[in-house]
Amino acid sequence: MKIFMKLLLSFGITSIVMLFIAGVGLFQIEQLNNTIEEVKLQLKTEDQARFKEQFDKSERIHQSSFWLIVFCFLIAEAIGIFIAFKQTRNITESLAEVMKVADSIAGGNLRNTAVIRTRDEFAELAHNFNEMTRNLNQKFSLILEASNNTAESSSKIQSL
Repeated sequence: MKIFMKLLLSFGITSIVMLFIAGVGLFQIEQLNNTIEEVKLQLKTEDQARFKEQFDKSERIHQSSFWLIVFCFLIAEAIGIFIAFKQTRNITESLAEVMKVADSIAGGNLRNTAVIRTRDEFAELAHNFNEMTRNLNQKFSLILEASNNTAESSSKIQSL
């Protein structure tokens, strides 16, 4: 659940940043559109040459605002992709470590332990694998000791 929450949080933060940027940009664009409409009205009613410079300036601001919004949106997307990539890499590395230990245990090597540096479900799983391995080692030691005691007792009985 922690892994899902991390991914959800990273995408949520990215979405909030993108919505904020888009909101600010749309507000600026709306203001510029209003200014442009005012200038257009003035161009129709007054000296066109006088207001053409203001109109051109408004158009340039409008275009630069649009490209600023696009640029900020792309940066926010890149940050979101980077965060998602890092989270995905952490998940796959943890999963690979747990799978390696599981294969080792399945092959009979009970001395191998999983080392996970995160604090999520994979860390809990690794801890449980390590605990299981430790318990199996203890059980096998007890069985081996009991088997040796039985063999010694059997030898003593036979020698009598």
